[in-house]
Amino acid sequence: MGADAKAAAPAILAYHTYLASQEGRPPYQTLAALVKIAPESEGVQKTVLRHVAGLDESLPFIPSRPFGDPKQRERVLDLMNEMPIKSGDKMTALAAGAVATQVKADAAVMAGQIGELDVANKEKCTALMRVVLSKSPARATAIEELGKLGQDAKLAVPLLTRLKTDPDGAVREAVTAALGEINK
Repeated sequence: MGADAKAAAPAILAYHTYLASQEGRPPYQTLAALVKIAPESEGVQKTVLRHVAGLDESLPFIPSRPFGDPKQRERVLDLMNEMPIKSGDKMTALAAGAVATQVKADAAVMAGQIGELDVANKEKCTALMRVVLSKSPARATAIEELGKLGQDAKLAVPLLTRLKTDPDGAVREAVTAALGEINK
């Protein structure tokens, strides 16, 4: 029904909120319906961004994935990318999600998507540095994205220089490559 069902959006959003509060009841189906019905709705957009940012406990950010769907976060990210959400709002949610999650694949996807957003490179640099400074399993991916920004990531050079001796080999490798790109 899509947009023809807009009148039902508030009720579906309330039901989604209820499902999200119940342990073991993933709300993806209601979220997908809301995105198809009212993608421009501020309430729907905020709900999707809350899921991406890890502010909604119904979409776990832990490796065990108790809800049984290892692709759920990826599908929610796809929903977000289908919506007319401002790139800056997406970036904020993606950075928060990459910091919050303990699922390496999810964190890496979120850090990578920050680099693809249509926002100023300075803003991307700041968001990616936030991920690098965290305990995120996507620190190496965020560093790679900083390298792709080239000289626009000069702000990150002191941080990256400190990470040359990081205990994580992937981080050290990413730092070497990123500094090479930034200092070209």
